[in-house]
Amino acid sequence: MTASIRWFAEVESTNRIAREGDFVHGDAVASMNQIAGRGRLDRTWSMEPGHGLAVTVVLSRKAMGNPQWVSRLPLVIALELQHLLRSLAAPDNRPTIKWPNDVHFRGLKVAGILIEAIDDDRLAV
Repeated sequence: MTASIRWFAEVESTNRIAREGDFVHGDAVASMNQIAGRGRLDRTWSMEPGHGLAVTVVLSRKAMGNPQWVSRLPLVIALELQHLLRSLAAPDNRPTIKWPNDVHFRGLKVAGILIEAIDDDRLAV
């Protein structure tokens, strides 16, 4: 089976859709208008419509192999996103990581990585 991306014009939360749907390893839920996202410690995560991208990818613990990867995912994803943004940014505007799961750019939070268990195997990332 091939992984898919399901686009939505508006969502309350991409994580919520991933948890409630029949998604498999590699499937993604995405929207440029997330109105009721949730961050770490139940903090609200919102964005202006069309000014950001909310994405949740479903991952299988079994497919990832080593269980230690689950605990490392937020930092690994933040590092990769920081690397990508650095390749696009001017040298005097470098993105930074605010431990453990946020990426900041020009003093603003541009990404937050949240991982939630869907069931015994699947994760919403």
